Amino acid sequence: MYMSPVNSDDKIRTTVDIFGTTYKLVGTQSQSYMHQIAAYVNENMSAIAKSNPRLDTQKVSVLALISMADE
Repeated sequence: MYMSPVNSDDKIRTTVDIFGTTYKLVGTQSQSYMHQIAAYVNENMSAIAKSNPRLDTQKVSVLALISMADE
């Protein structure tokens, strides 16, 4: 699949918070969409952490990724 290069002027920048950490995102989607995705990831990580309070952030992240990949 060929994707045309995106001009840096066309990129959308935003800041999101996921599981207590702030990330700067750059993409071609709207800020609203990037915030929705970040909220979805945050919700998944929070649910896993709540049901497994002894897990560290890295393990919570991996389990959230596995869960989301399986959807």
